[in-house]
Amino acid sequence: GAFCTLASLNPSLVNLHIDYCGRINDSSIEFWASHFPHLRRLELLGPFLVKAEGWKTFFRGHPQLTGFLITQSPRFDLDCMKDLAESCPGLTELRLSQIGLMRDEFLEHIKTFENLTSLDLSEPSESLSVDAVCELLETVGKNLVLLNLSKNDLLNDSFIERGLLPNIQHVTSLSLNELPEITDAVLANFFAQTPN
Repeated sequence: GAFCTLASLNPSLVNLHIDYCGRINDSSIEFWASHFPHLRRLELLGPFLVKAEGWKTFFRGHPQLTGFLITQSPRFDLDCMKDLAESCPGLTELRLSQIGLMRDEFLEHIKTFENLTSLDLSEPSESLSVDAVCELLETVGKNLVLLNLSKNDLLNDSFIERGLLPNIQHVTSLSLNELPEITDAVLANFFAQTPN
């Protein structure tokens, strides 16, 4: 359909951003895998229909990918995450927002992206744990400029002290909305100690 035509007519595209793309399905994504040879950054809002095999085919066709930013993809699972990490090791931007199947186990694979500058793991169906997020930031926090962990409601004061304070020196955009376990005093102390 139209999404395949888009790839046929624009084979040299490097950056693709589509909002409200609920009609994109596996056949479109798999077509893109071979018809967008230069694509380095993909940003999609609402690719509801894309299944795991579609994502995997796309990743394998784009080892040069540096940005993968998706919001609302209910079928994106741990196997997809594993394939993304293995196929696209040079990723610098990752958004997995409102991903229903997000779990702590995803973070083991996200840890392998050593050059991440932008990370958005906001609004999962179930919150990531304090320990898993702290371990992740110990590994990838050093280069982060943007970090969004909003609505991970298990994150608490310990996460601020162990995860954020020692590990995110360069972050200039930080989103921590709706984290009820974090106290005002600890948050104030964090900003007092942060040069940004």
